Amino acid sequence: MPKKNVVRYCEICGSVIEGRGIERLIEGTKMIVCISCARFGEATKRSPPVTSETSVIPIRRKRKTTTRTHTPKSKRKKVSIPSPEKFFSRYEIVEDYSSIIRKAREKMELTQEELGQELNVKGSVIQKLETGKTKPTDPKSIIKLEAILNIKIHKPIEKQEYAPPKTKGTDFTTLGEVVKFRKKKEDEE
Repeated sequence: MPKKNVVRYCEICGSVIEGRGIERLIEGTKMIVCISCARFGEATKRSPPVTSETSVIPIRRKRKTTTRTHTPKSKRKKVSIPSPEKFFSRYEIVEDYSSIIRKAREKMELTQEELGQELNVKGSVIQKLETGKTKPTDPKSIIKLEAILNIKIHKPIEKQEYAPPKTKGTDFTTLGEVVKFRKKKEDEE
């Protein structure tokens, strides 16, 4: 009875052989070879496949030992995380982020080290965040922190409308004034 889950390799070139391979007599030795190497030998009577260690290697299959307790990747909510430049051009960190993080962590009864492990950072990083010495700068970490603690520490940047200064004596703004105002605003940034 032939073995199942066996991969055969050509004894000349080493490539994987599909199916049983071709038996050839090459320089007095019977070999199992691939189609491209079969031209090097003479045809022999078909005998049971050679099972030398060089031509047959069993495939080892991994056993499933764990059961799934988390959501499979196919059903997870896919969140695209923007680059830091895009993220901080749209969002800003709220002013009281440090107290929000600390209160949420304490409410969940987590230590700084435990929260740090969840975020793959040291506990000292969490301590600096909670004291306000460090502001979160990585969008991925911000989103992950918010998900773990069920909080929001970023908000959309509020766009402020600026009215260019009006010229004395007129009730309307000219195009030239708008251009000057925009150039002045760009220089300030």
